[in-house]
Amino acid sequence: MAGDIERARRVFLGSALLGELGADPIGAAPMLAFGALRAVEEALVEFRRSALGRMARTEEAL
Repeated sequence: MAGDIERARRVFLGSALLGELGADPIGAAPMLAFGALRAVEEALVEFRRSALGRMARTEEAL
């Protein structure tokens, strides 16, 4: 997940115009946070699927 967040950060920073982030660092912070949130939300779906699959194979579930 940390890698996904880092990729989202790099994409955002790469899409910003030169000098744009330095001109408005307070405006950039929410965008970076949103990118991290999206990465976590996307990872959550796979994490939940994996956890449910593991739980279904436990002795208690059988």
